[in-house]
Order: sequence, then C-alpha cells, then structure tokens
Amino acid sequence: MSSERLISADSHVIEPGEMWAEYMDPSFRDRAPKIEIDPPGKTGAYFMAEGMNPRQVNLFFAAGLSAEEMKNLQDKGGIDDCRPGAYDPAERLKDMEIDGVDAEVIYTTLGFGLFGLTDAPYQQAIFRGYNTWLSELCSYAPQRLIGQGMISLLDVEEGIKELKRCSQIGLRGGTIMVSPPEGISYADPMYERFWATAEELGMPLSMHLGTGHGPESKALGKFKNDVYLLSMSVPHEMQRSLTEILFSGILERYPGIKFVSAENDVGWVPHYLKRADHYHEQRMHTYPTSLKMKPSEYLKRNLFLTFIDDEPGVKLAEMYGEDNYGWSSDYPHADSSFPNSHDVVDQNFAGMSDEIRRKMTRDNVIKLYNIDIN
Repeated sequence: MSSERLISADSHVIEPGEMWAEYMDPSFRDRAPKIEIDPPGKTGAYFMAEGMNPRQVNLFFAAGLSAEEMKNLQDKGGIDDCRPGAYDPAERLKDMEIDGVDAEVIYTTLGFGLFGLTDAPYQQAIFRGYNTWLSELCSYAPQRLIGQGMISLLDVEEGIKELKRCSQIGLRGGTIMVSPPEGISYADPMYERFWATAEELGMPLSMHLGTGHGPESKALGKFKNDVYLLSMSVPHEMQRSLTEILFSGILERYPGIKFVSAENDVGWVPHYLKRADHYHEQRMHTYPTSLKMKPSEYLKRNLFLTFIDDEPGVKLAEMYGEDNYGWSSDYPHADSSFPNSHDVVDQNFAGMSDEIRRKMTRDNVIKLYNIDIN
C-alpha cells in the first residue's frame, strides 16, 4: 500500500438537525429544515423540509460499516449513531489521520435535496444559513477543510451576492443545481453575470449528482423512485447541462471559469469528448457556434471531475483526466472508502504510473482550490 497522503476532492458533512433553526434568518426559522425521529408512519431519523419528501438520513453516515451493520443502521439507527467526525471538525481531523487523508473538499449532505425547491426566498435563506455554519466549521483547519457553499440560482442576482459572500467568508467554491427547472437552460443569457462573477472570484462551480430539477435527480420514469434507475441514469443530467454550457460558448466567453462535475464518475468522459469533437466538426457550418477551439480543448481547460471508485475511468485517464480528475473518499457516506481509502486507491490505480496517481489523488485538487499544504 502506498504511503502517499491523499486529498479527497469530494467529501461531505452531516448538518446537525438544529443547525438551520440557529443559522437561518429569523423570519424563516419557523420553516427551518430539521431532523425528526420516528415521524408519523416512519421509523428512524428523517430530514424534513417544506417542499421536499422526507429523506431517511442514517445511510448518509454509514462510512466504515459492514453490510450487516449497515442493514441494522438502516432499520434501527438514528442521528446519534453518526460518527462525530461527520459534523465535528476536531473529530473529523482524527478520522482523516486514520484514513491517511491530508485535506478534504467538503460538500453538504442533507442539503442536496433542497436544490429541488422552487421557493426562491426560502431556498436562499436555507443556503445562507448553511454557508455561514460551514464557514465556521472549516475555519477550524482552513487548509485541510475546503468548504463548498450552496448557491441558489432561482434568482440569479441573489446567487451572485451569495457567491461573493461565500468567497468573503472563506469558502472555496459554490455548488449550483446540476440542472435548472424545466424550461430553463444554463445557456440562457440571464446567467451571464453569474458566470462572469465566478470567473472573477476564482470560485469553481460544482454540479453534484442529485441536485437538479431533471428526471434523473428525481428518478422519474417507468420505475418511479427506483434506486437503480437513479443510480444508473444520474450522470446523464450532468452531461445534458455540460452540453448546454459547452456549445452555448460559455467556456469561450469566460476562459478562466472552472466547473466541477462532482460524483458523476469519469469513465464516460473520453467518449463524451470524442463525440463532442466529431459532431462539432461535422455540423459547425450548418449549425454554427461561437467555439474557436475543439470542444475537447475547452473541457480540458475548464472542467474538473471527481470519482469515488471508477477503475475503468482511471484506466482511460490519459485520454483526458490526468490533469482533470480528483479522487473522492465520499466520507462519511455509505459509499465511502473510509477507513480503507488507500486500499481502494491502490485497486483503482493498479498498473498506473505514480505520477498520474499523485496528480489525481492530490496535486489536481491542490491546484484547483489553491490549497497551501505540504
């Protein structure tokens, strides 16, 4: 097993149930999201918010458990069974030492479903409260805990204000919905000032799986709410939004902007680039775009992607991701590699050069987020 210290491009925090009531604007606190134990008709701990279906939370903090332990947690566990490192920065650093991890890029956990809300002021108040709380948590070790703010874009001007505030309070990037509400596209001119602001601030914009308004995030279709449909189709939502961003010329107009595809895996990317270049070359005269380079050249410059356990994607890294991929521990979720992250990394990078391994498990993340760590 390699002794190289890792940096996780995608880990998570568990928000305490009372956090929003404490940190939200007072005018919204009576509507604050919360965790309820054994709500009517259900057993266990559930995350509750207006406009969102209740979500059972216990598997969100199942890192390091066996399949049997996970089943027991699903049946009987509550928020008190959560590893303290999921919400306590001092305890989190201890778990990072166990796992051989130097730094982590931290995303929300319970908040992902809140991106599907359509009440703009309510969503903005929730996100502002979370961002303030997260900035305080990360301030405990600011070069090891790299916080990603939640940015509501239901009102673009408010989104601009909050992205600026996130930068001011020490957060290193912003998470936006992976796809806008029906009938709206990221190619819409109303987002232009937001892209310009993100470029100016040097704040990478993450689009994490499950945060969109499309059918993939909602698992809609013949097998509505089926976990397998969600698991297999969710990367397609990122691909749709990425296509809008790419061919509408956003990466041409804002060459310094950085987008992050978070937890959508990476094995599909070389094929996506090949297909984008092929169809642009074939149709650029009949369907003109503003692109002055090949689509793949923009993506190699502007797109970063994270993965947890994607051995096929790693094997194709030389076709795109050597400088653009980042390994994710997914701590403290059920899919997490904790406390065996080095073993998982060894398996994914078997036969790959030490240079590529170091880039994708450390150097690329340091560069993207300007992390000052030895």
